[in-house]
Amino acid sequence: MEPPAGAIEPGENPTQAVVREVQEETGLKVKPERIVGVFGGDGFRYQYPNGDQVEYTVVLFECSKEGSAEQIDNEETQRLDYFAPEAPPPLGLAYPASIFSASRVSTYFEPAKDEASTS
Repeated sequence: MEPPAGAIEPGENPTQAVVREVQEETGLKVKPERIVGVFGGDGFRYQYPNGDQVEYTVVLFECSKEGSAEQIDNEETQRLDYFAPEAPPPLGLAYPASIFSASRVSTYFEPAKDEASTS
């Protein structure tokens, strides 16, 4: 299970991309309210069949729903579920559990590691 995701198309900004991707994958119209966090690193690594490796940079938005869902007609989405913030489903990417907390008040930020102290 994964939240809606996708690439930013040429000419789009990140908020336009999240609105488009959520509607394409869920049929829901949303309004981005704020950035929950920006993630990347080892837990966001992907290896292509040819052996090339990349690490995604993920911008996670908190959105409000606008209106009701349209019909879902795509191969990416099998079903939609809502879940309680204290009981998120298992996800394929390494999002920190704290981002789903109902009491979260700040944007998730992981400072850069001091290279001198890690060697």
